[in-house]
Amino acid sequence: MKLPGMDRLADRMILRPTTYPLPTDEKRRHTLRVAGQRVEVWIHDVGPVRPELELCILKFPGTGGRAERSTDAPASFWPHQSTQIWAVNPPGYGGSTGAARLKYLAPTALAVYDELRARCPDCPLLVMGNSLGGCSALYLAANRRVEGVVLRNVPPLRQLIRWRHAVRGLVFGSWLLACHVPAELDVIACARQATVPAVFVMSDRDRVVPPAYQRRLHAAYAGPYQLVTLAGAGHASSMADSEMKQYRDALGALLAKLLPGNLVSGLLF
Repeated sequence: MKLPGMDRLADRMILRPTTYPLPTDEKRRHTLRVAGQRVEVWIHDVGPVRPELELCILKFPGTGGRAERSTDAPASFWPHQSTQIWAVNPPGYGGSTGAARLKYLAPTALAVYDELRARCPDCPLLVMGNSLGGCSALYLAANRRVEGVVLRNVPPLRQLIRWRHAVRGLVFGSWLLACHVPAELDVIACARQATVPAVFVMSDRDRVVPPAYQRRLHAAYAGPYQLVTLAGAGHASSMADSEMKQYRDALGALLAKLLPGNLVSGLLF
């Protein structure tokens, strides 16, 4: 059952857009049209300049994140690799026009993916998503050709909404709100369709996306994956040195599967 205005309520509950200017360093701004809106992508290169790119990374920030803040990670782990990073501001974020709406996230991911593939059709592509951005990344992993996916603290939105409001006694209201999360962002359903190698990062003291809900996503994932657990960490906590090493090792193992044999040497650290 869907009611007028409930989708807007879900948008306001989940999305935290900002539009103020941010420094972009050496990044290049690229725009494309999505559902009548102008979407901006911030692109930057890491590693040596070569005739052909050896790796592309497509990043989706979290609900309060911005593409302008995209770092060199994880390409900085492999300084000898020629890598290009694309980071996306969906409608309503940064310089992207239009309203911030959940219904725009999947179409934006598809449009940016198509643009990247048109430019780099044969380059191995790793998609990454932090928190809400993981919903877009996982949607692509389930519906388009990508070579790997890296996800951190991804929320099963429908299940989380039902739980958070049900504990307040708003069972019917939570069910209605959950129904207004677009089907494309049902990460459990996407996980059952995704078969590419994955790395999951989970904070084991996450109060935004409780670990029990993240484990449901991991259990549903159809492809091979490695899990990096951040002990005592909250939703946005930094990694300890030992966890960073585990993360680097997991990514190195993932990329060694994705890149041609003559490139694997560049992944050693």
